[in-house]
Amino acid sequence: MIMARLVEFDQDMEREVRFVEDTDPGQIISATLDKLRAGEAPRRLMAAAALAVSRSCELPADHHGGPVHPIAGIHATHQLAGRLDGEWGYVPVIQSVALANKHIHTPEMGPTVMAAIEPVEDSGDTDAMLDDFATALLTRQSRQAERLLAALVKTARSDQILNAMLAVGLRQNSLDDHFFLYPLYAIR
Repeated sequence: MIMARLVEFDQDMEREVRFVEDTDPGQIISATLDKLRAGEAPRRLMAAAALAVSRSCELPADHHGGPVHPIAGIHATHQLAGRLDGEWGYVPVIQSVALANKHIHTPEMGPTVMAAIEPVEDSGDTDAMLDDFATALLTRQSRQAERLLAALVKTARSDQILNAMLAVGLRQNSLDDHFFLYPLYAIR
């Protein structure tokens, strides 16, 4: 029997991800502000929040919560933080970290764990793998799509991956705008 391995990050990032996952929701705002004031890079905390909410949170059936909004908003949040002076620049970062923490600690979304993904073997034909990826997305074969994506990030350009996602997402946009928005903002 093959046992699932959980997603883990390098030691430094794992520590930051666990901070987002394990900090009591009532303390996350002040604890995040303390980290920022101590010199932690805002971009690093936002990355930790994105990784934590992706690893430790499920997407609820009504699609409002989980990793969707923290991931989709990370580019805009980072840009806004860079435009604000002084500690005002911490506000979007703190909000991003607190939102991820909230979703992880909300019973209908978390906590959960994400198994590590074993990529499919690289066939050497990026176009065929991109087609297989789009087919897996279209037919909602999520594990296969994840395995193909894990292989493609090593061999395909980000615009090729995005085009494969959007070919499916645009067709389903009328059902739910997240099919278009999530991949677009996540790739940014």
